[in-house]
Amino acid sequence: MNRAKEPHAKDPRKLDSGRWQARVTYYDAEMGKRRETSQTFATEREAQKWSREEEQQYRTNPNQKSPSQEKIGEFFDRWLRLTQVGKASPDTVERYGYDIRHITEHLGNRALASIGPQDIYQFYQAIYEEGMAAGSIDNIAIVLRTGFKWAVKTELLSKNPTDDIHPPRPPEREHVIPSNDEVLAFLTLANTHRLRGLWIFLVLTGVRIGEALGIRWSDIDWNGRRVLIQRALKKIKGRNISGTPKDIVHGKSPYRRLPCRPCVSTKPSKRKNGPLPGINGMIPGTAVAGCLSRRPVDL
Repeated sequence: MNRAKEPHAKDPRKLDSGRWQARVTYYDAEMGKRRETSQTFATEREAQKWSREEEQQYRTNPNQKSPSQEKIGEFFDRWLRLTQVGKASPDTVERYGYDIRHITEHLGNRALASIGPQDIYQFYQAIYEEGMAAGSIDNIAIVLRTGFKWAVKTELLSKNPTDDIHPPRPPEREHVIPSNDEVLAFLTLANTHRLRGLWIFLVLTGVRIGEALGIRWSDIDWNGRRVLIQRALKKIKGRNISGTPKDIVHGKSPYRRLPCRPCVSTKPSKRKNGPLPGINGMIPGTAVAGCLSRRPVDL
């Protein structure tokens, strides 16, 4: 091999942060010039070890890419595996994987180092014009921002291309609040439905439907007429998964006081401590009435 094209492990250098930066120079045949790849480590010994191993890999395979030249899809798969799996909840990891598939579909063939703010903006605009919901776009933006932040932290990139680039926002929709007459009409209709317990519980407490479906008998304080909301049932890729309610994630109290209504103050005569029907022991829609009256309610 031409000596000018041989990979070379440089001596690690200590950064102002106290960490050690390992560096390896190599010849990029596609670009026709030398490049440098680097990683930071807590100790000088770790940096030296990585440099030697990386140099040997480039000698064995001169055509391999540095981390900053890997494809976007490969990078985010690696980010998910190294920073999220085993640390974030399983449903969060699965949702991130779903978001990464959208990123890969649009940007997957691009090299990590080639992505700039304009590419991020165009990507956001593309998925917005495809009709993706604002919440889904926000979730993808979180993955992009967090992944690129890790790339900067590990010195694969010098700057986060998502900085100051925000997804397009659809016009704010006006929230329509039902009138008292409309609520009464709904409850009157719900009172004859087989899922009346679920509908009445949702209207009188204001909990999210996933939180209602996550309630267990042990969450009910019969004397204090309170329900502890500490899990939410979510559906991801056709599977029901128990997750953490948004209020707990954002540091709010998980307790919700129930109005003193006949439908929420009547204990079931049986099965209070027995097994619950439904998924993973959680109350399905038809059994939310288990903490309510078994009979139609006088409205």
